[in-house]
Amino acid sequence: MPGGLFRSGDGGESWQLNEPLWNQPGRAEWFGGGHDAPGIHSICPHPLRPEERLVGISCGGAWVTRDDGANRALQSKGMHSADMPPDQATNPNTQDPHSIQRCAAQPDVLCCQHHNGIWWSTDSAASWHEVTGVPVSNFGFPVAVHPEQPDTAWFVPGAADQQRVPVDGALVLNRTRDGGRSFDALHTGLPSEHCHDLVYRHGVVVDLSGHRLLMGSTTGGLWAQRQRRRPLVRRRGELAADLRGPVWLMKWVWPEFIRASLPCEFFIQSPVCGLCRTNNQQNVGTAPLRGMSCH
Repeated sequence: MPGGLFRSGDGGESWQLNEPLWNQPGRAEWFGGGHDAPGIHSICPHPLRPEERLVGISCGGAWVTRDDGANRALQSKGMHSADMPPDQATNPNTQDPHSIQRCAAQPDVLCCQHHNGIWWSTDSAASWHEVTGVPVSNFGFPVAVHPEQPDTAWFVPGAADQQRVPVDGALVLNRTRDGGRSFDALHTGLPSEHCHDLVYRHGVVVDLSGHRLLMGSTTGGLWAQRQRRRPLVRRRGELAADLRGPVWLMKWVWPEFIRASLPCEFFIQSPVCGLCRTNNQQNVGTAPLRGMSCH
């Protein structure tokens, strides 16, 4: 359903459409980003205020509820769309955030990879400021935010909307540790030529410790990094042959009592293999991912 938000209160046995968002008068202005219909891609609960949640919509801006969904406020102030007519460029209701992520430890901090750049908020989306001076390119789809360091985030640049491949055929992971004031363009371990990998909105994920990062691409490539210790490493072997297509989504799954210790596991979603699961002890799922490890 285009731009439809659903909620379950019984563990997924039943689902209800969020009527206040569905019935927003401004919905008629929404449109698809790369698709005919608008789509919700980011749902960001506030860990300290359970009734507050943000959703990101392409192309419909950022919407926040502070009363458990009974009402919604449009909070895209500060964003702008270069692809819109000049008089509509700053319209909050037609912004195209590609992904919005929240810092778990300081949840008022949000980071957005937008169609036209990168934006940061430190007041729970009440306002946004644009990040400039991004190396390689400010176009891309994913963003991952460090769970404990609100100024640390990762982005994967692409050439442009009309050229969805790495700039000059070299895959890069951009990292900032100071809230976007400066960046490190990380190349080590990534293909430096003849690369056509793009990383989708949910193709970069950092674990709850902030020490391990995974990145999956449109060609079925997967790279892993243990922060502070090792560069990005290509996970080869059976993975690419098993996926044979793009990685749509990856997500770490941790037992609550483990945090940064092993075992750890993550899920990979691909249109070819469906939902795959792997951990450091065994490999289960619709496609075998032999050789995968968090070590």
